[in-house]
Amino acid sequence: MKKRIHIFGASGSGTTTLAKVLADVLNIPHFDTDIFFWIQTTPPFQLIRKRVERQKLLRQVLTQNNSWVLSGSLCGWGDFAIPMFDLLFSSGFHQQFGCRDSKNGKLSGTVLALKIQTIQGIKFLKSFLNRESGDTLLNY
Repeated sequence: MKKRIHIFGASGSGTTTLAKVLADVLNIPHFDTDIFFWIQTTPPFQLIRKRVERQKLLRQVLTQNNSWVLSGSLCGWGDFAIPMFDLLFSSGFHQQFGCRDSKNGKLSGTVLALKIQTIQGIKFLKSFLNRESGDTLLNY
């Protein structure tokens, strides 16, 4: 079963940590948007990669892998990837919300509004991903 998951949240909210753990549990690759947004420098986070280049790199990685967990923000540069997501997950919101495709305005994929910071939460998310039913909008 293909799993294409985007985990996002406020800076410092644990998105990358959660994504790494989830990718490990599901045995699928993890990618963080920072590796596409920033050019690698020492010290880090000094040079922003050009929009067209980061979009090309992200598109390449996401299309070359059937399943993945992507963490981080795509705001303002990654709208093209929204239709690829099977699951959108916020690590910091408690209310229901939607992520709409910028071209057709439709809700893309399944959206979970959860704040999971425990192993039990990871187990819940794993069981949700292995469900047989169609898309569901949850507020846990």
